[in-house]
Amino acid sequence: MKKLLFLEVVLAAALYAQLDKTLLEIEAKLFPKILFLDKTLEEKLVDEHILIHILTEPKYAKEAQYLKKLLHQKRIYNKKIVVKIYTSTPKSHPTAYILLAEPDYLQKNFTNLAKNRIIFSALPKSIKFGMISIKIDTKVYPVINPKKIKEAKIRFSPILFKVAKIYE
Repeated sequence: MKKLLFLEVVLAAALYAQLDKTLLEIEAKLFPKILFLDKTLEEKLVDEHILIHILTEPKYAKEAQYLKKLLHQKRIYNKKIVVKIYTSTPKSHPTAYILLAEPDYLQKNFTNLAKNRIIFSALPKSIKFGMISIKIDTKVYPVINPKKIKEAKIRFSPILFKVAKIYE
């Protein structure tokens, strides 16, 4: 029993230790697909492209670049994804945001984000500031923040609410 518990702790630490490439790769696959569950996505496209702003802090610069590499210039449902990285609030309005920063950094450096835009949180602990994150336990599933979704007046397809866990 002790060996089994030790193995679980080691595996959990290995998965959690990396803001890991695996989590970023999963997010890079799921976030764009979740975007298409937004019933008003077409209205948020920029020059017929999906424009994603990654909002990050310097300590996650490498991870932000990796996430950009995974997403930039990819196509999903015949829409090209364009990604830009920022360390402070950008002036332009994207299709969606991805937060890749600690909660305190987000609170200090990212204000006045465009309304009615989906905000993904690449760090599950920053879901308070976002609408959707990805969690890895025994399964991979989205975590949603219904309060933020309601505030932004985003209308998602009901399937998202059936498969997601609720952040409270």
